[in-house]
Amino acid sequence: MELLKQYVRMNRLERTGEIQLSLEEDFNLPDTKPDVSSICLENGEVFVEEVRPAADAVTVKGKLAFSVLYDTRENGGGLERTEGKIPFEEKINLEGLMATEEPFVTGTVDDLTVGMINSRKLSVQSVVTLRATVDVISEEELPVGVAESGELQGDAQVRQVPIDFTKACLCKIYG
Repeated sequence: MELLKQYVRMNRLERTGEIQLSLEEDFNLPDTKPDVSSICLENGEVFVEEVRPAADAVTVKGKLAFSVLYDTRENGGGLERTEGKIPFEEKINLEGLMATEEPFVTGTVDDLTVGMINSRKLSVQSVVTLRATVDVISEEELPVGVAESGELQGDAQVRQVPIDFTKACLCKIYG
């Protein structure tokens, strides 16, 4: 009896690094927008535009895009929306990173607060987490069955279960 083996390729997480940064900026309303009387809702999303690996670190350039829904009392009142962007450039330390490796960087908005300074000016404050990961492709030799031969033929039992593999999708968001 002999084990049948097969090589399986997979991605293995080699190293990871994380940094939390605080972004703050005052935002003036465009002249075409009516004055703010109260803020109803704010939303933000992090867009990573450029990733530059170096020795033991990666520089990430991107922006925090935010939108604000606010109430206005001009022309009988109503809701208006405005949006803006806060650019950033940060360095994430990844011990052992080589300049030839390409890390994958994601960003999340942990907290976003928009306040009124006056009816034409908003204060935007946010806490953003950037996470960089480096994966390597590794191969593992795994048993997939039993080859029966000679006298032992029929003594070994093999149970096979079908497994549905998840389809890998790469989604790229343009900001």
